[in-house]
Amino acid sequence: MITFHGIYHKTIRRNFENGKTLFAIKPTETVEYVNKYGDVTCYASMHPIMKQTPVEIKGEVMQSRMGPYILVQSITETYDDRNALISYLCSDYFKGIGEVTAKALYDAFPGTLNNVLCRDNAFNEIKSKKIPKLNDDKIKILIETAQKTQMVRKTYFFIARLHADLICAEKLIDKYGFSGIDKLKESPYRVGYEIDLPFEICEALAKKTGIIAYEKIRVEALIYEVLRRNEDHGNTKMHAKELIEQINRLSEKSIYECTIPYLTIWLIVQEMKGIKVDHEYVYQKKTWDAESNIVFHMKRLDQTSKQIFQKIPELPSEFIPSESQKRAENMVLRSGVKLLIGGPGTGKSTTIKRLLEYYQTSEHELKVSLCAPTGRAAQRITEITGRPAQTIHKLIDYKIIAGEKVCKNQSDPIEADIIIIDEFSMVDVFIFSDLLSAVRSGCTVILCGDEDQLPSVGAGNLLHDIKESDLFETYVLDHVFRQKEESSISQNIQKIRKGQTDLVHDEHFKIYNIPTTESFDHAVKFMIKEYCQKGSQIISMVKKNDYGTQRINHDFQHSLNYDSHEVIEYKHQIFHVNDQIMMIHNNYDLDYFNGDMGIVRKIENETLTIELEGKKEILEITASNLDDVQLSYAITIHKSQGSEYKSGSIIMPAAPSVMLSRNLFLTAVSRFKEDVTIYSQNHSWYTAILNIYKQKRITGLAEKLKKQFA
Repeated sequence: MITFHGIYHKTIRRNFENGKTLFAIKPTETVEYVNKYGDVTCYASMHPIMKQTPVEIKGEVMQSRMGPYILVQSITETYDDRNALISYLCSDYFKGIGEVTAKALYDAFPGTLNNVLCRDNAFNEIKSKKIPKLNDDKIKILIETAQKTQMVRKTYFFIARLHADLICAEKLIDKYGFSGIDKLKESPYRVGYEIDLPFEICEALAKKTGIIAYEKIRVEALIYEVLRRNEDHGNTKMHAKELIEQINRLSEKSIYECTIPYLTIWLIVQEMKGIKVDHEYVYQKKTWDAESNIVFHMKRLDQTSKQIFQKIPELPSEFIPSESQKRAENMVLRSGVKLLIGGPGTGKSTTIKRLLEYYQTSEHELKVSLCAPTGRAAQRITEITGRPAQTIHKLIDYKIIAGEKVCKNQSDPIEADIIIIDEFSMVDVFIFSDLLSAVRSGCTVILCGDEDQLPSVGAGNLLHDIKESDLFETYVLDHVFRQKEESSISQNIQKIRKGQTDLVHDEHFKIYNIPTTESFDHAVKFMIKEYCQKGSQIISMVKKNDYGTQRINHDFQHSLNYDSHEVIEYKHQIFHVNDQIMMIHNNYDLDYFNGDMGIVRKIENETLTIELEGKKEILEITASNLDDVQLSYAITIHKSQGSEYKSGSIIMPAAPSVMLSRNLFLTAVSRFKEDVTIYSQNHSWYTAILNIYKQKRITGLAEKLKKQFA
């Protein structure tokens, strides 16, 4: 065991789940194991520590291929060393404090300054010393910084004792600051949900704080948790019997290890303000409200429908439309809600462009807005039409202000007469509800999508439900255009759609059938090396297992040469400077959205600095938002939807078999324009084409629409 003192110089690598950190200490005394930079490399599981902080290190000397390092047993912030403390006080954390003031502070409180700063009467005690150039504002900065450091340490230790990811500590601090621990103890379920604390840990904390098994607050938490998990699978409602059964399964597996009487659960369900009971089904009220709002506004748009053209305008064109495209042109005659459904090769893009040309001829100077659910999908429709498009969130000016949603609405509507939404199958009930609320009466809303593509990640099955209601003009493009030099990808997309397995194989569409696990492993490694040089996109059918995106991204990184050694580690991902990333959630405050792609430009102070495609502003991601960032050398099919790539590869392991379905395979292949190579284990591509299973979503929109329009 060795003990030495020094200054915390920098974080080299930090895992935000467990706090394991590789860091450098600048020693303030003679130490044997100093590297060529004058630092001692240390490794510990710890809370974040600010640069320049004086510390005492105790640990064992260990050897690695990079040289010796200290495996830290304890790291303590210490303020005994005069020079180290003066350097710390003169750092950027204590603005306005110079060397003279720092020396006077140490002399006034030799070795005890930090203890003094954390006392309740710290302000008066320091002020009484009448230290030169130390005014009230500077004293407050000193106290706030010291007390915040103490609060961070306490919060991290508290979360660590719960055996939760330490990222939850960061989120708790961001949301509640000094009162975070007290808030979590007072409301373990509500606050735990806000900071993404696993439900099982919320249960353990609840029991520890005295909440009993049948207490109303616990039963309500179980109800919300089961309904949230149900919505995570795309459903908007849940049968009451299944809800109660799932609640008791969850309760039995928890630390309480008990079931709750059906009557107790049902009585509480009926009393909850955040729950809506509709006959034998149960909704979260916000989800019920979103579906009901969609129905209300679709009825409003139907009732305010008006004539735009008396007949379809005559426009010169060399293009000869199919019969289904000719029928689709009728949607320009009147306003209202319309559906345009078609897969690749059916001329959906051409039809949209034609509709835009028709609307341009109107004497009423119609204003058209194009939008899509993701930035990538919006960019794609811009490329297709030559007109600006934006995300739905941008169109409705969606923001979160003081924790509340703010966006356009009936009082502040979208300034558009025609709204065209592409990739509509990706839209969930919540954002569509917000969009329709902001559409002016008499407006035309055209919903464009492909039934064979994947449904939204969020709750709902809008394209399917609206079509099934049979209440709105629906135009299905069913003619596939054959071109003289049609690519093998285009041909195979149509074959897959029809369930045909006689795919066209050539230099642009390759399938490697690999029988054994060992051979498949070698093939994937070869593919990574090859595509590392080409910059192509890799799509995997799965996120986890040996051939999922997590493993492929990890292996891909090993093929790259990084200039910087500073990294951030979080949830099986290691982020380096120049890594390709994708944002996987929306954040309205920081103005990034699910599907945005970018590059990590800098890692400093445990913060990722990211440059996103198509955006001028540089994005800074701190620990509490790391859940929103994912490496993107390999992405899942769901994350690829709405995007288009020049070339790439698809990884198709034989398991899990549930991921081998026709619509998933079709979605993956249709992402590529020129070249695609498929690595298939045990003819998994063949299995996928023959598997037409689609998980049915339990939703209420179609039924609500039929009732409202009856």
